[in-house]
Amino acid sequence: MLDQRVEFDFEITFTNGGGLQGQAFRLDVPDADVTDAWIADALVRDLRLLMVADVRITNRRDIQETHKRGSGAAEPDGAASAARRLVDLSHPIEDGMTTYPGLPVPEIQPFLTRETSVERYAPGVTFAIDVLACPRCDGRMRVLAYISDPDVTAKVLDHLGLPSAPPRLAPPRDPPQLAFAG
Repeated sequence: MLDQRVEFDFEITFTNGGGLQGQAFRLDVPDADVTDAWIADALVRDLRLLMVADVRITNRRDIQETHKRGSGAAEPDGAASAARRLVDLSHPIEDGMTTYPGLPVPEIQPFLTRETSVERYAPGVTFAIDVLACPRCDGRMRVLAYISDPDVTAKVLDHLGLPSAPPRLAPPRDPPQLAFAG
């Protein structure tokens, strides 16, 4: 049985100044009548992106083919399947940046340059991979765990003596410029 999909290009900008682009990206949709706003919301939700400022959808093309991941129906409360990997693309790490107080500041070293990728992969495919290196031992640093369950996260932070609740929001106030007016 054929189901509805959409192929499109996208450009995402983040509030922290970064960006992400994709070409000929395919997404399962419930029907051909979905809007670009629906597609943008689904893309951000499925990629688990944070700090998104704007999503632009272009070159949209509706396709009928078999869904690659089940029914294509939205999951309850936008929750990701437990089997799906989480990727956080919104927090770039820069060379010499303190990622966590008390841990060594990583150094960014090239693993695969764009020039080398041109030699190794299909024509038109270029990318670069940088790795984090420990300045103490020059070994490769890696993520050992990613905890997404809020209850487990709170227990770990409490055990470490760190705040486990978000800070209280301050009450709204007038812009400071009003204090100088008149």
